[in-house]
Amino acid sequence: EERMATLVKKSLMFEELLLGRLYIGFFKRRNEVCSDLLRRSFYQRTIVITHFLNVDLRVLWQRLPKK
Repeated sequence: EERMATLVKKSLMFEELLLGRLYIGFFKRRNEVCSDLLRRSFYQRTIVITHFLNVDLRVLWQRLPKK
């Protein structure tokens, strides 16, 4: 719960890290999928990632590199 609260507070940082590291890492070998998702807004990509690919944001948050 505390970790999720931190996620909400640092949503902008999370967005930056998700796009800059996790997102590209997950899709760099799926060029056709990546190209399609990159044309969408961040919100739409998040919906696609979390719902259609069934990725839990809590799992993504735990995998974020800690500074």
